[in-house]
Amino acid sequence: MKEGVLNIVLPLFTGGISWIATRWWERRKFKAEAVSAERGNDRSEIENYKLIATEWREAAQKWKDLVDEYQTKLIDNSHRIDELSSKLSATTRELSLVKGQLTKAQNRIKELEKHNL
Repeated sequence: MKEGVLNIVLPLFTGGISWIATRWWERRKFKAEAVSAERGNDRSEIENYKLIATEWREAAQKWKDLVDEYQTKLIDNSHRIDELSSKLSATTRELSLVKGQLTKAQNRIKELEKHNL
């Protein structure tokens, strides 16, 4: 069951993250281009690369934090699914026992009704 959920949730999550990352990067790029245009492009190429590296580092750290958070939630949910699965199995076994007792009781009632008639 959890494999089916993971097969649905993981691609959706990955696609969503990719879409958000692309939109975020485009916004940053356009903002950097606008600032560059306002300044008249007076920075050197090395300074531009340093700024890009800094932005990438910050973005990577943010994404790492987000992935860590979601990974923790995924692990917690996986454990919760295991717990609920074992509880469901125990409840199913208990229900089978109760059904067996009910069948025995119904058979006993039919037996007693036959003897009383």
